[in-house]
Amino acid sequence: MLPTLPERYHLLDAIRGFVILNVVVFHFLFDIYVLYEKNPAWTAAPAIDMWRQTVCWIFIFLSGFVWRWGRHSSWKRGLMLNLWGLLITLISWLLFPAHIIRFGILNFMGTAILLMIGLHKILDKIPPLIGMLSSVIAYSVCNSITRNLFSLNNIIDVPIPVWFYQWPIMAPLGFPPPNFTSADYFPLLPWIFIYFLGYFAHMPLTRNTAWTKIFMQQIPILSPLGTHTLLVYLIHQPLCLLLVSAIIPCLY
Repeated sequence: MLPTLPERYHLLDAIRGFVILNVVVFHFLFDIYVLYEKNPAWTAAPAIDMWRQTVCWIFIFLSGFVWRWGRHSSWKRGLMLNLWGLLITLISWLLFPAHIIRFGILNFMGTAILLMIGLHKILDKIPPLIGMLSSVIAYSVCNSITRNLFSLNNIIDVPIPVWFYQWPIMAPLGFPPPNFTSADYFPLLPWIFIYFLGYFAHMPLTRNTAWTKIFMQQIPILSPLGTHTLLVYLIHQPLCLLLVSAIIPCLY
């Protein structure tokens, strides 16, 4: 939960509102290009992949940033997001089995929230700047584990034993088996380190008077939208599919 008005940090809401708008546009185009096979390789384009990655970085960073404010409802929020994530997995399996979503963004977020219940006291012992730097390095090192490597900017590569990738239960950790597929995959490694980065950034930024004044600025439309990101996320894909199914005949 964010601070109550008038101390609410409206700019953070606005950023989340901007991010969820990007998610809606991305999935609308995804439905056209991938689900309706207008250009199945669309997501492989470097610019599209960077767009998707940037949106994910911002959203996960912000979620880690605001964890402290919702600490007392962490069990409820974490379990709720995991249940919504499992429901999305079921629906995607029934409707689009070729594009099933397994351990997507909601399952990651729910699991990260729950993990923080046990980790926050440990993380609080680390100076924020050191924590932020360590998180960036750890994310970089773990960003290649789906390629069976711990890699530091492709300079130092450490192979990961193959047996890590033999069981489906390891996929949420970041070690998917060879036959694993997911249209929206956010394993704990490396993404938990972006969450930690947001968590560590919270203290120095919210204690800085200049930054808190900036955070309190409202942006019309985006700030209110950012307070309903979960609702928008849950309903946007069905609406996008309806819209795409209505306009797709015009694209042939």
